[in-house]
Amino acid sequence: MHDSFEDLDELQPDWLDADGDMNSPIPDGTYQMRIEKVGLTRTKTTNKPMVTWELEVLGPHHEGRHVFSNQVIHGDDAESRKRQLSFVKSRLVTCRVNLVNLRDLADEDSRKPLLDLVVEVRKTTTEKAGETYDNYIFLRLIDTDLPGSSSKRGW
Repeated sequence: MHDSFEDLDELQPDWLDADGDMNSPIPDGTYQMRIEKVGLTRTKTTNKPMVTWELEVLGPHHEGRHVFSNQVIHGDDAESRKRQLSFVKSRLVTCRVNLVNLRDLADEDSRKPLLDLVVEVRKTTTEKAGETYDNYIFLRLIDTDLPGSSSKRGW
């Protein structure tokens, strides 16, 4: 049986309005974003622990876009280790999560209180040693009344 895909004709008006640039980075600026996923994995090259974040842009523009941010949580020396841990802790504090034991990040259920929170995020692009990096800085928690948020923010 041959499918003529005639139903594609009814999608044509939406096709003309569809965004053809969904894979390029969003521009630097301040956005409202919902935390979609938070994971814990290891870097491919050094096998160091890394927190992974998936954020959905809610506005003020580029709505519906998803951005991904990785935070390595182990530095090569005491100073860089403290800086990396501070970046992760700062995000958690912004989300009103008080993490007492770092190992709790490995528990998926312990990361669930972060899901669906809406945060104001500043995106900046930096270059270092010829590499381009997208930085996502959590500025503040926007709405604590969303599903998934709780007044019990401690792990």
